[in-house]
Amino acid sequence: KNKNFFNPTVSKNTALNSNITNLPGGRYYWRLSQVSPITKKPDYSETRRLIIIKDSPVQLVQPGNGTIFTFSAKEPIINFSWVKNKIASNYTIEISQDKLFNNISKTFEMQITDVAVDTLTEGLYYWRVKTKAGFSNISYNGLSPTYSFSINKKMTINPPELISPSHETKTS
Repeated sequence: KNKNFFNPTVSKNTALNSNITNLPGGRYYWRLSQVSPITKKPDYSETRRLIIIKDSPVQLVQPGNGTIFTFSAKEPIINFSWVKNKIASNYTIEISQDKLFNNISKTFEMQITDVAVDTLTEGLYYWRVKTKAGFSNISYNGLSPTYSFSINKKMTINPPELISPSHETKTS
């Protein structure tokens, strides 16, 4: 983590041309060294910087997985929301009637974590959120899990139910 390599995080000897090391998120500097066969002193490559981004997928909040919406005359307003991602600068919500998202019904790009949609018709839908994060010359895209919901049209409307006053109540 120190570009002067005091107290290195990892130092490994290898005879191979690659090495795998699991590092936590953060900024690191790295270089190669070899012992000179002539001087018997270490020779170093140029120093390079490496940034490791640890990301968690967006957590979808609503509609919950498997939610059923019903309507009788006008399609419902469906509120979509998700938990803010620490590294995301943009979100793209995708709504599809195809689980593989080959044919996307609606897509919205935004910087906020919720949107209301009132143009979805009857059917089974899937939704997910893509994240975009930009770090100077680095671009990163993440993807949430996929949730499903359905919109069902009711052909008959339930009659109103009397709540108050209760049966045979006397009032003055």
